[in-house]
Amino acid sequence: MRSYSKLSTAIKDKHKVEDFWHYLDSDYSVEKDEYLPTPIPEEIRQLKKLKILFISGQKTDVFPKWFEEFEELEELSISCDFKKIEAFPPNLKKLTIRGEMLSGFLNNLEQLSQLEILSISTGKKFNHLPESIGQLSSLVELNIVSNEKLESLPDTIGTLKKLKSLRLNENQLTSIPDSIGDLEELEILNLEGNRVKELPSTIGNLKKLDDLNLNSNQLTNLPQEIGNSTDLTELKIGNNKLVELPDTIGNLTKLYRFECKNNELKAIPNTVGNWTVIHDLDFSNNQLTELPDSIGNWETLDYFRIEKNKLTKLPNTIGQLKKVVFLEANNNQLTELPDELGNCENLRWISFSSNLLTSFPETFHQLKGIGRFHFKENQLTSFPSFLETQKDLEMIDCSNNQITEIPLSLGELEKIWSINLTENPLKVIPFPLLKLPNLRYFDRVEDEVFNHRKSFLKAIDSLSLENQTELYQIIEQKGLDKLSQYIFFQALGVKYPLLQSNALQYLVSNEKEGLEKQPIKEGSTITVLGKVSLNKTELKQRLKKLGINYATKITEKTSHVVLERGAKNYDNFEKEGLVFISEQGLQKFLEEVDTSHLNQKETDKEEIENVRVLLLNEDFDNVAIGIELVASLGMPKELFNEVFFVANHKYCPTSLRNKAKKLVKLNASEKLLEVMKNNRGYNIISAPTPTRFAYSYNMREYKERLLAFTQETELNLHKIVDYVCKIHINAKKEDFEEFLKRNPKK
Repeated sequence: MRSYSKLSTAIKDKHKVEDFWHYLDSDYSVEKDEYLPTPIPEEIRQLKKLKILFISGQKTDVFPKWFEEFEELEELSISCDFKKIEAFPPNLKKLTIRGEMLSGFLNNLEQLSQLEILSISTGKKFNHLPESIGQLSSLVELNIVSNEKLESLPDTIGTLKKLKSLRLNENQLTSIPDSIGDLEELEILNLEGNRVKELPSTIGNLKKLDDLNLNSNQLTNLPQEIGNSTDLTELKIGNNKLVELPDTIGNLTKLYRFECKNNELKAIPNTVGNWTVIHDLDFSNNQLTELPDSIGNWETLDYFRIEKNKLTKLPNTIGQLKKVVFLEANNNQLTELPDELGNCENLRWISFSSNLLTSFPETFHQLKGIGRFHFKENQLTSFPSFLETQKDLEMIDCSNNQITEIPLSLGELEKIWSINLTENPLKVIPFPLLKLPNLRYFDRVEDEVFNHRKSFLKAIDSLSLENQTELYQIIEQKGLDKLSQYIFFQALGVKYPLLQSNALQYLVSNEKEGLEKQPIKEGSTITVLGKVSLNKTELKQRLKKLGINYATKITEKTSHVVLERGAKNYDNFEKEGLVFISEQGLQKFLEEVDTSHLNQKETDKEEIENVRVLLLNEDFDNVAIGIELVASLGMPKELFNEVFFVANHKYCPTSLRNKAKKLVKLNASEKLLEVMKNNRGYNIISAPTPTRFAYSYNMREYKERLLAFTQETELNLHKIVDYVCKIHINAKKEDFEEFLKRNPKK
């Protein structure tokens, strides 16, 4: 059957159109602040063969009397605001109404003698279901949903003898009429999200009721008669104020799913043991202090939720739940678990977080298929050994316990993808677990380490776990004052940038105070350890001119130690009176006292220009010469932009770029270093690929980045633009003209 949505096309095919959708395009009145009603076009009247009609849009006044001429119409769906319906098609079987409307629109219900399905969801204005609803003798399904002012139902609702499904969820109902018990064919009753305080005892007359949803009401008890609805397979009574359940609830022997979370139950009647076909149970967030022994009869149970109660123990009969897969008992007061729990051989997901457990039963070694195990916030001092043999284990959370050691044998459980070990007094961190092939989350290590775990593991592979853990404290920057200085020196030699950087930062943290107390002067001896960017031969000559001695290891005469990554030969580092400084600190000293190098010579402007030509040369061999000159003779501020360009030139050899990056870092202002940190991973020179320049929004984003890098820093916006255009074919200087005019040269 073809569906039409264009009226003119439908009129042409009017003798065969059975399915039509029409949209009311209403005008909006600014003065009235509302849509103006649009009449339903009378041309629709010609579609005599219609069986399905959808009317949607903003607003109309009246559904005209000529609607009764649609004798073959079986389904009518209205999704718009309206005032009333003057007449209904006589053979209508399904009516759906969504949208704001005035009360009284259903005054003609007696016309709907053939109606089988009625759905009403109108929002704020519908506040009354007329008595005439009882005249819909053919009605099988009634859905009165999400009507904010509907507070009651007429008694005549009980005359709908054929009704099988009654959905009244998300209204404001405060009570249910006794006549509800007359709906002898009713199978589904949904009252979720109302304000019902009490159910009528006649609810027990609903012998065929299969699905009853009473979630989110204000019930304080259930009538004893609820036990008469023995065909119930699903009962939901969560989010109420229930303090007890009637014993008769045990009569519901066909229950498949029972939800009773977020109530105030202090006990469960022993009769629940009659639920011998139950599969899904939820008693979470109540006030339960114990469970009845009869729960052992739930041999078909799959999912069992009892978290957020006050349970101090579990009955031994829980071990009879042979088919239970999911057990969640978080946030209770359990101090121990019964040995019989180990008989639950199908357990896959187990959660005992936030209890008072100190151990797990030895019988847990019988469990072979655990996939997820959560026991955070307990009092365990050792890791549960039975987990070491769980080949299907995927997730472990043992955070906030007192565990001191994690077995490395977990590294053989290749399905693990999540491990949380935080807030445990671990003697060592089990870094080998980072090798797990499917690991996506390891909460005990920083994201930086986790995301680069292969290079981290390679760097620390030859070290002991104790040593690895101490080095990791430097990465975390926690408890540094408890570590020996030797560990920081050792970290400088481990080829992991973040570790080296943090260690260096700590060792030279007192550089300023040290130089004030013991300044570098004639007769001082400077020992250089690590990979500095300065040419060591040139440095030795410059220091000699200043009457300062140079050494490659710490001696009795050493007064100052320049530290950098890769430092070795640090014997005697504990010698009294040593001042540890960074290469940057040495550079600053030289700039202040050495007037013979490139940075300070007024007469060497021509030499600076020669170096600039080398740095911007297309031959990278020449660029390398330029970088070596800057490294050995010092960084003139006039060449900072050019060195920055080399450091970020994507076609430049990696080794050369790295040397330039080191020079930039050594000589950059704190402001620029902060900008670079905030834009980590973004290369301001190489980021704008030719494709990016094809789209205006990318150009706008790039210009914003340019300003971030060059405002209030030593970088020159105009130079950077020149260099970008130099290496990008699609980047044209004219694209930046207006931008550069608004941001003149410094």
